[in-house]
Amino acid sequence: MNWLSVVIEEYKTLRSESLASMQTQQSILRFGTAAIAVIIATGFNLWKTSPLAEVIFLLFTPITVYLVLTIWMGEVARMMRAGIFLVKLEEKINKEFKDKPKALSWENWLRETQHDGKIPQLRWNYYAIISLFFLMALASIGIGNYKVWNTICLPWIVIIEMIPFFGVMLFIYKIGKKFK
Repeated sequence: MNWLSVVIEEYKTLRSESLASMQTQQSILRFGTAAIAVIIATGFNLWKTSPLAEVIFLLFTPITVYLVLTIWMGEVARMMRAGIFLVKLEEKINKEFKDKPKALSWENWLRETQHDGKIPQLRWNYYAIISLFFLMALASIGIGNYKVWNTICLPWIVIIEMIPFFGVMLFIYKIGKKFK
């Protein structure tokens, strides 16, 4: 077996890894959103009859949101690691065929600035997903705080709720910075 066939096989394997990660990301978002919807619906169903509604909105929903977002970001990081490695692999393979057009270029093309000054790799969809999930967590915290407004010291609830919020935000920021 020669060098090129081994490298091409590795390239195929990593492309499969990247595609599997994308499918897993979609599954995480699908099941995570469904779980959050069920939790929120349960909170509203228990709104008048049980103090459990406060716990659902102040604890279960935000923690579930943060968990889904963290697992999803792990898959995004997995995909990005594979993509970065593929960029280097494409460059190695293309160097072997200097006299011919680039044999492999997809991952490099995704990261190159085009004539219009833009990069083909979309980032806004990731920002939108992160924003949506953070807004769900904040909305849930707001709803929970509204429910307990007259019974518990509100500033402490807000402080306690913001600790995991900023922790997850920092985690996502660090992952994003690592793969820019």
